[in-house]
Amino acid sequence: CAWYAIGKGGWAMKHAGASNIYLYVLSFHWTLAQISPAPNDVHPTNLVERTFATLVLFMGILIFSNMIGRVTSLVAKYNQETKELVLDCERMRNLCSTGRIPASLTSRLLRLMQESRNKK
Repeated sequence: CAWYAIGKGGWAMKHAGASNIYLYVLSFHWTLAQISPAPNDVHPTNLVERTFATLVLFMGILIFSNMIGRVTSLVAKYNQETKELVLDCERMRNLCSTGRIPASLTSRLLRLMQESRNKK
């Protein structure tokens, strides 16, 4: 973990005497705390650590924003496809009712339309 390597002369000094495993787990906890609201008692103590922590937070913001954007895009695409299906079904109903198509054939056509959309 980069935070562990950077902190050997900084934040890790506050935990002098601790094992390397403890320091590594502590740095891993710090990493997770940067991308979640978890409490964290390890803080940058010098310019290098502060710069690294700022870059990690910035990368977390970019990754999180990207994920939110992708989910929003997927939901918008799903909503648009659903809207188009509803409009197509309404048009088919109107066409079948004005053309005096039997109800059984109309329902079969609508079911086929929905099934073809679901396969996409």
